[in-house]
Amino acid sequence: MKNIFLLAAAGGAGFLYYLTKQVELEFTHTKIPAAIFVYKEHLGSYMLLDPTFNSIKDDFEYLNSQRYTLAGLFYDHPSQVKDHKHERSVFGAFVDPADAKAVKEFLKVHTDYKSINTDEVDAISVTYPYSGYSTFAQLGFKVYHKLYEYAFKDREFQNSDFVCLMHKYHYLHGDNKTIEVLLPYGKYAKEFMLTTAPEPLKSQMKGYSTEVTYLNALYCAAE
Repeated sequence: MKNIFLLAAAGGAGFLYYLTKQVELEFTHTKIPAAIFVYKEHLGSYMLLDPTFNSIKDDFEYLNSQRYTLAGLFYDHPSQVKDHKHERSVFGAFVDPADAKAVKEFLKVHTDYKSINTDEVDAISVTYPYSGYSTFAQLGFKVYHKLYEYAFKDREFQNSDFVCLMHKYHYLHGDNKTIEVLLPYGKYAKEFMLTTAPEPLKSQMKGYSTEVTYLNALYCAAE
C-alpha cells in the first residue's frame, strides 16, 4: 500500500511539473476578422463545461459550412466569484459572412442560438499547442496570467478595456492543433459583451489564484 501511495505521489508530482514547466509564449496584436458569430449563453462553473461544449460541437456539425471556428467567451475570473454556478460564458462559432444563408438555416432548427454580425476587432493573442484535455489546465498555469501581464506591462490598457477572455478552438478544424487565447479590445470589442446574466457576487476569499482553481478541479477529477 505504501508503494502505491509513493507511485501516486510521484505521478502527481510529475503531472504538476508538466503543468508548470515554462514554455515560450509569443504575444501579438492581431485582428479578429469580421464574421457572423452564432452563439448561445451558458451560466455555470467553468470547470464543468464538458457536456455544454460537447453539445455545441455536435450542433455545429449541422451547419452547412466548412468556414467556421468554434469559440468560447468568458466574462468572470473564477477566483473572484462567490458562487461558481453563476460564472458567465458564451459558446458558438465565428462563421464566414459568405455563409449567411447557412447560418439562417441553422438558426431555424437550433432556436436556442442567436447570431450577431461582428466587425473586425483588435485583440492581443497567444496560441498554445493542443495536446489533449490537460491543455486546458495548462492554460490556467502557463498562459492566462502572462497574457494579462503582457497587456498591462506598459500601462496601455486597464481592466475595463477588456470585456472578455476568448478561446478559439483551432484544434477542432484541420491541421492547426492549437487553442488561441485572445483579449479583444478597442472600438468594437464591446460587441462581444453577449451575456445577459447579471454580474455574479464577488468572493471574499483572498489570495485565491487561477492556479489553485485548476489544482482543485484536477484533484476533484482524480477522486
